[in-house]
Amino acid sequence: MTLLHPLWLFGLAAVSVPIVMHLLQRRRVRIVPWGAMRFLAEALRKNRNRLRLEEVLLLLLRCALLAFLVLAFARPRARAAPAALA
Repeated sequence: MTLLHPLWLFGLAAVSVPIVMHLLQRRRVRIVPWGAMRFLAEALRKNRNRLRLEEVLLLLLRCALLAFLVLAFARPRARAAPAALA
């Protein structure tokens, strides 16, 4: 397999952009003591694993999309079979 435009593979570095954005967007939780917070904390605890899984899946989807775009621009081609075999 060959690439018609192999310099496009440097674009794979763009896959790191969603990862960096994800890490920078992580918020620090600030504790605010008030009465109804107990109910909100309990609901958040129940949904935390699902939300974390959704975030990771979305991050993987974004990275895969960028990787597929870069590979599409690099235009991979299979080598042609010799005429005697065809």
